[in-house]
Amino acid sequence: MLRALLLALVIASPALARDPVLMQPLICTLGEDCFILNYVDADPVPGAADFTCGPRSYDGHQGTDFAVLSFDAMRAGVPVRPVSPGVVTHLRDGMPDAGMSGTPSELLANRDCGNGVLIDHGNGWSSQYCHLKNGSIAVKK
Repeated sequence: MLRALLLALVIASPALARDPVLMQPLICTLGEDCFILNYVDADPVPGAADFTCGPRSYDGHQGTDFAVLSFDAMRAGVPVRPVSPGVVTHLRDGMPDAGMSGTPSELLANRDCGNGVLIDHGNGWSSQYCHLKNGSIAVKK
């Protein structure tokens, strides 16, 4: 009987795997010192729409983008945390703190995320952190 139960648990273990519980990546108060810039693209065809059929997305976007109010707020420091436990698989630091507009295209070539971290949460889940403050990344691969 015990052997049958153990076998059933082993067979059922993939079904027991759950999607990760996600937390807000910035330690801030939404609507006060941070905001959501873009949502997942809910439009299955070319074009984009957020979950309300509104414009806060872009074609093929698969995440939710959080942002601080200004470069001054970024320079003051906003704590960033992983949305869920995982393994750091990629990172880049050392790029200047600059916005996309007005930044020379050669500086952004293949680096439009700027200073960033990619975390693998397992089961096909990952999170990407972009446009982090230069010199602020405190994790390693």
